[in-house]
Amino acid sequence: MTIVLNQIDKHKELNETTIISLFLAITEFQYALISQCKKSFEAFTATIESTIKKEMETVFHPMLLEQHPAYDPESLRVAAVMLSWGIYAATLDWQQNSKVQAEE
Repeated sequence: MTIVLNQIDKHKELNETTIISLFLAITEFQYALISQCKKSFEAFTATIESTIKKEMETVFHPMLLEQHPAYDPESLRVAAVMLSWGIYAATLDWQQNSKVQAEE
C-alpha cells in the first residue's frame, strides 16, 4: 500500500503518463495481495479502495487546480473524484475480467 501511495504522491502533473503509472501500481498491488493472501485482500477491500481513491483525489485536485486555473474549483474537485474512482474501477475490472497484461 505504501508503494501505491508513494507512486500517487510522486506525480506533479496530471497526464496520460500519470494515469498509466497509477493504474499499473494499483494493479500490481492488487495482484500481489490476491496472490499472497486472498482472504486478507477480501477482508480489507473496502478499506484499500477507500484509501487509494481518497489519496488519488487529494493529489489530483491540486494538479487540476494548477493546470486549469480558470475552471471552477468545485468542478475540478468533482473531476478529481471521477478520475480517482474511474481509475480504481478500471483496475478492478482488469483484475476480474481482463485476459491481457495490465501494461496493454
